[in-house]
This record gives sequence, C-alpha cells and structure tokens, in this order.
Amino acid sequence: MTRPLSKTVRAPIPSRVTKHVQSASALDLSTQECNEAAALAKSVFRQRPRLWGCCQSVVYTQGDAIDDGRFPLTGELDGMEAEECYGYVAKFNSGKERDNTCGACKAACMLLPDLEDTIRASFVAEMGSYRCREIKKAKDPKCSCDACVALGSRVLAKLATPLMDSAGME
Repeated sequence: MTRPLSKTVRAPIPSRVTKHVQSASALDLSTQECNEAAALAKSVFRQRPRLWGCCQSVVYTQGDAIDDGRFPLTGELDGMEAEECYGYVAKFNSGKERDNTCGACKAACMLLPDLEDTIRASFVAEMGSYRCREIKKAKDPKCSCDACVALGSRVLAKLATPLMDSAGME
C-alpha cells in the first residue's frame, strides 16, 4: 500500500527577518553603484560562455574586490579566490539551499553573513519572500529570476560599500 505524500508545510518567515523589512524597503537601491552591479550580474546570468546561475552571478559582482582584498571573505568562503567562490556557490543556484533560499539572496548572505536578516528582509520587501519556490509561484514578471539576480547584486553593492569604506579598504 502506498502512503499519500504529505503536504509540504510552508514555514513562516522568521520574525528576526520580518522585523527588518521596513528598514530594508527603505534602502536606496537606485544608486549608480547598485545599478552597475545589477547590470554586471545580469550580463553573466545564464549567458555564454559560462552559463552561470543566480548565486554565481551575484558573487561575480564582487569578484575584483575579492581578488584584490577589498572584500575579505569569512565563513565557508574564507581564504578562497573569486574563481574558487564561483565554483563553490554553484551548488546554491536555483534555490538549492536547505531552506530553499533564492540563490541570489544566498550569495549576498554568504558574502555578508552578519547582515543576513537585512538581506533576506530586502527580498521579502521586494519579492514577497526570500525562498525561491515562493518567489517563482508568484508568477509576477517583477519576481523573475533576472529580477532576483538584479536585487541580490544591488543589495550586496549597497550593504558592502560602506563596510569596505569603513574598513579603509577602498
């Protein structure tokens, strides 16, 4: 006898993330630096010759800063060169994170782990969720994978710039 598949229970967005949504939606992501990062990420997302996924494309926007030491890596990326990072983060493309986090969101969270709640809140404010499956279910053109890649790279550029400036690394 086969057992019916259990329904997937959608986990609520943690309160530690939702409390940041108001401030995350107030981030000015229309600066020239943010727009340049978004354009760069979109230029490599699903494009030949590499056909990179969402997570890799967002990490790529900080590749030069990673290689020249302006963007110090921590956590699981500690000690990697940019090329190594691109290969490592490929496993997180398309929401393959354990809690189905959007790959573009995951990239920004991996590069700025101390700001994970703010980054996720930015996705909740803009896309309605930070989970890939939920974003795709919206079937809203504003919530496409391209839009997520652009958002992830904009948020990363916005949050990383002051950190690099304050560390005197730029």
